[in-house]
Amino acid sequence: MLTSSPELWSGFRWEFRRGKFHAGHKVRNTIKMNASQNGTLSNETVLCLSFPYPASFEIYAVLCPAIALLTLFTNILVIVVFMKKHLLSPTSVLLIGLAVSDILAGNIISPPYIYAYGIANSGQALPYPMCLFHDFGGHLAALFHQVSVWITMALGIQRYVVVAFPIVGRRICTIKKSVLWVIVINIATLLMCSITFFTLTYEPVEVDGKTMCICQENPNFSETVQVYSVLRCFFGQLLPCAVLTVTTVLLVRRLDITKNEMARIRASDNSERERRDNRSMRRTSYMVIVIVLSFLLAEIPNGCYFLFKAMRVSLFSEEADLQISTVLNVLVYVVNHINFWIYVFLSRHFRRSLKKTLRLNWLIRVCRKDTRKLESHQTTYFSSQSQGDPFYVKGTERSTECYQR
Repeated sequence: MLTSSPELWSGFRWEFRRGKFHAGHKVRNTIKMNASQNGTLSNETVLCLSFPYPASFEIYAVLCPAIALLTLFTNILVIVVFMKKHLLSPTSVLLIGLAVSDILAGNIISPPYIYAYGIANSGQALPYPMCLFHDFGGHLAALFHQVSVWITMALGIQRYVVVAFPIVGRRICTIKKSVLWVIVINIATLLMCSITFFTLTYEPVEVDGKTMCICQENPNFSETVQVYSVLRCFFGQLLPCAVLTVTTVLLVRRLDITKNEMARIRASDNSERERRDNRSMRRTSYMVIVIVLSFLLAEIPNGCYFLFKAMRVSLFSEEADLQISTVLNVLVYVVNHINFWIYVFLSRHFRRSLKKTLRLNWLIRVCRKDTRKLESHQTTYFSSQSQGDPFYVKGTERSTECYQR
């Protein structure tokens, strides 16, 4: 969620004007010209431009949309698998909400990216209404990424409560309440980010036979934007990162304590079901910890960068600012996509359900059946050959190909 990029995660843009760094919601690089009533232009008209990112075509027209498309396919599998009855739980409800928000955050902005940095040339003015699609797509992407941030925070809190307070946790953390939390998070994010849709005004203008777009800051929201940026920085970035850091440390310590307790109990009377439930709880907790750590890997740098921008502190040149924005945006794309692979490698139940969903069990059974037939054939061949071989010694069988040679 960057403040310097035109997009995507932050919903805020920053630009250099007359040698100073000014904050403005979704304000692009602009060409200042004057538009008279008859359509001629002079120095005061502001035409919207895409940002001159380094390697903009390769990164924003190819790499980022490709990662977003892969995230779409993998997260659809995540939703289908976690919706199965035997996997549906308070944790899986939050993971489903996280998958949906990651899909929307990455793919809503992809078509405007492909147009602005692929079809059109980077740095050129965007025509009307593509300017609106680009800006509103960025607003929506920032909104759904904020939903992902808060759902991840709820996931970390929920996991710690379940592990640290098992009895209370089972009563508080239910499927219905998880669904309610996802709904509340979406509504709260929409209310918080709704201001971003009104901070610019758009007006079509004819330029050389083309309908271009005049983008100007809305004077009614000029002061509100600065307040919004500070509140967004605290509640949208710093607070979730701080809460997740604390809950993750506490969760790791609690798991270590539980492990020692279970080792002592295991020596005494303990049912197999209790041990199985404890192992399942620990695996789920470790999976959540890895998800939170990957989230913090992307969001802590973004949060620090957002803080500098909200305080209007300029540490880098314009070129370096765009390069840092690009790196952090790509990092957010990768982290959004990596959750699927965390489930695959750390959840045995998820792998089994995924195999059934993709009908991989049928393919595996066929392969195993063919392998058994081949092994049976080789065993029969060696047995028949050994009967007439006076030099045969048990345990010295070779493959059919080597034996024939």
